[in-house]
Amino acid sequence: MNKIIFSLFAIYELSSGSRLLAETAARRLIIPTTTSAPATTAGAFTPPAFNIIPNAGNPQNNPNAPVGELTCDFGCRTSLDCPSQCARQRVQLDANGVAVPGTGPLMVTAGNFFQFTCAAPGACAASDIIMQATGRYIEMMDFSEQYAVYGSVITVNNDNPNQRTEIRNVDCGEGFCEGATFVFNGIDLGDFHCSPVDIGKGCGNTCTLIIDGISQTCNSVATW
Repeated sequence: MNKIIFSLFAIYELSSGSRLLAETAARRLIIPTTTSAPATTAGAFTPPAFNIIPNAGNPQNNPNAPVGELTCDFGCRTSLDCPSQCARQRVQLDANGVAVPGTGPLMVTAGNFFQFTCAAPGACAASDIIMQATGRYIEMMDFSEQYAVYGSVITVNNDNPNQRTEIRNVDCGEGFCEGATFVFNGIDLGDFHCSPVDIGKGCGNTCTLIIDGISQTCNSVATW
């Protein structure tokens, strides 16, 4: 009889111990063993993205949005060596004189205190660059390398009849505006800096400035 009781007690102890081990193992599976973030619950709500400032998304959604600057610092020396995206921006004609699709002028909507820089040889060459001024000032137009704007026409239009836009400074350095034509409509001009003609290259050969239809050489209005 005692042997039977002892055997039953032993079986009970083994059964209880197995149950405790199983419960302990189950508890260990619940406790994370790594520092990784818990998995996202399927179907969890994700709030939609929204802009903090106007036009914060893809600029192509509003291509006419004013910009604060345009910096062209890649050069353009030949048709095969022209990484600049500001050069050769004009209508290109094929052998039959038909406009090549996808070619045309570089259009810029210039915001207040806009800055325009061409900082490599040929960076803005052989282009028609048309800027629409939207503010009271264009801070500067800076051409700092030889032939930076060679063969180009830079047009700045202000269509506001109640307020003219002032371009505070155009800097052509040591003749770096050679071959360029500037056409300003509704624009007041501040300083037009060039090297002195008597000791330097002036603004550059054939540099022409047209303000409200009146044409003159760049050297005739330059400040040294």
